[in-house]
Amino acid sequence: MTQWIKNWKKNNWVTSTLSPVKNKDLWIKLDAWQETYTNNGIAFEIIWVKGHDGTPGNEAADRLAVAGLQKPLPGKYSDVEDKPLTDEKPGPS
Repeated sequence: MTQWIKNWKKNNWVTSTLSPVKNKDLWIKLDAWQETYTNNGIAFEIIWVKGHDGTPGNEAADRLAVAGLQKPLPGKYSDVEDKPLTDEKPGPS
């Protein structure tokens, strides 16, 4: 996925089949996060995983996403998508 994003950016957010990239706004945010983490020395790779195929981490992410839709996280995470990126490095809580 990391390479796909590089190619999409280079090709003005058009896929190899000449279709517009779906969810472009989300990919742009994810690319910005990757750049921020990478520039701070934190390894960050975006990989494609087939959904609903029994991959444990993907299945767990799916359960969390469904739960999040039903009951948003309280406090500082409830509006996370609207927050700008910061220079703050992630670390243990």
